[in-house]
Amino acid sequence: MPSKDKHLPDPPFFNGSAPTGKPKASDYESHINKMIVLACHRYDVFITTENPFPEAKTQDAWAVRAWAEICASAQLHHTLTDRIRMMLTGRGSHARGTLRNKTRPLIATAYGFATDGSERAKLKNLERYT
Repeated sequence: MPSKDKHLPDPPFFNGSAPTGKPKASDYESHINKMIVLACHRYDVFITTENPFPEAKTQDAWAVRAWAEICASAQLHHTLTDRIRMMLTGRGSHARGTLRNKTRPLIATAYGFATDGSERAKLKNLERYT
């Protein structure tokens, strides 16, 4: 888990009050909200290009890296809090689902699979595969 940097300010919450419940980007002021969304996209890139099933230690390292890159590009530096880290590392299944949905039609085309979902198509695909 990333340690808090005592020299950086915590990201400001929307309306200045700490929210309860599940963390979400809209809990923060608009500029932090945008940074979180960009960091989530950056984290998704790590999932889709480096390892779709990273260990917890790798997930934390990627969250730190994504947040640091976005802070540097925005020239606004804030602590990576546990709430933001949880939002980033919680993106794994979403990123994998997006990757699956994007590659499924390509695989069907490349291997000549039928995609209509009928029992006949499933049997034909099994014959083609085996």
